[in-house]
Amino acid sequence: MSNTTISRRAYNHKPLPTLATVLAKVTTDQALTERRRQDLASGLRTFAKALNRPLEELPAHPRMLRDRMEGFKPAEIGLSERRWTNAASLTRQALKHAGIAIMPSRSPVPFSPGWTALFRLVEKKYACVALSRLARYCTIRGIEPEAVTDGVFATFLDDLSHASIVDQRWVSTLISAATH
Repeated sequence: MSNTTISRRAYNHKPLPTLATVLAKVTTDQALTERRRQDLASGLRTFAKALNRPLEELPAHPRMLRDRMEGFKPAEIGLSERRWTNAASLTRQALKHAGIAIMPSRSPVPFSPGWTALFRLVEKKYACVALSRLARYCTIRGIEPEAVTDGVFATFLDDLSHASIVDQRWVSTLISAATH
């Protein structure tokens, strides 16, 4: 690639929206109830407080947000683990509502019959919870358990790493478990 190409791309790059942009979208959306707007706004503000940055300085990009969360401990700023989990969840929901592509952690789409049958065979609830994100990802894409290949799993991990606010330690644990 030539330097000219790299240079043009750098100048044609649109700036990323910020969490302030997301806040403005959710607080002015009359399709949301007043309570929902307040909850999403509270989640975004708590998230920004946790990262010790104003909303205007935080890019509305899942991976960048997750990277900034690296090593964060809610107790350090007086947040309970539950409140932090709630704030992170509300932030994900606000990003999704604002049209920022994120990999969903939950979906109203039921698991496919193949994934449902597989879950019936798994005895440990924790294993089902750990497997559910992959199952949801594959169900949405029409991939049954027997069709999951290394390539499908690699794409899933890549999407999880780049398009979600999932704690990187969880992704690393998943990668480690898959490669051993």
